[in-house]
Amino acid sequence: MSSSQERRHAGHIEPERPAVGVSEETATKTKGVSILTMADQESRSAIKEESVGFEVPPGPVTIGEALENVASKIGDKTLTKGDARAIQSAEAIAACSPSGVKGGPGSEALAAVDSKGVKRVPKIGEVLTDAAARLPDDKIVTPVDAARVVSAESRNTAGGRIEKGGVASTLQQAAAYNQNAGFLPGADGDPGQCPPTAASGPRTRG
Repeated sequence: MSSSQERRHAGHIEPERPAVGVSEETATKTKGVSILTMADQESRSAIKEESVGFEVPPGPVTIGEALENVASKIGDKTLTKGDARAIQSAEAIAACSPSGVKGGPGSEALAAVDSKGVKRVPKIGEVLTDAAARLPDDKIVTPVDAARVVSAESRNTAGGRIEKGGVASTLQQAAAYNQNAGFLPGADGDPGQCPPTAASGPRTRG
């Protein structure tokens, strides 16, 4: 089990309905909890890999998983301001904090592109490898999350474009997969909710 999966909130538990391509007959239920057979898990993994373009364990795609996938696809690309802003946006969403995570991949990326006198701008793979492990929390990617990251990347890229295989593009793919596979049940069970705080009550993660 990946570190990002271990950190999922209770609100991120998969819904009981089988995922796309998983038969009703092969999903059994014990005390109301769906249990998938090995064949179903393999089927779901294959569907997920085809949908989002990378292999990860069965289940919804998290922000940490999506960021690590960017490292595997375009890891040799020199980090740009658009990349850095997109990474920081994704990190802030996962952490439920506008400022992101101190020492996290977003903070590192911004420091690398914003600091004057930097001798060498790192490759995007250097910043995003093991990104999930560097996030104090992780969450399922939603369309709202992806839209925020697209906005952050496009505002800081020439021509307002997002790069194919980049941070925003990958989160868009992940959000579409999560939605189509039924991992985003809606407002009542939305995994995009931030944990409540004593002072502010529930906050929206998305």
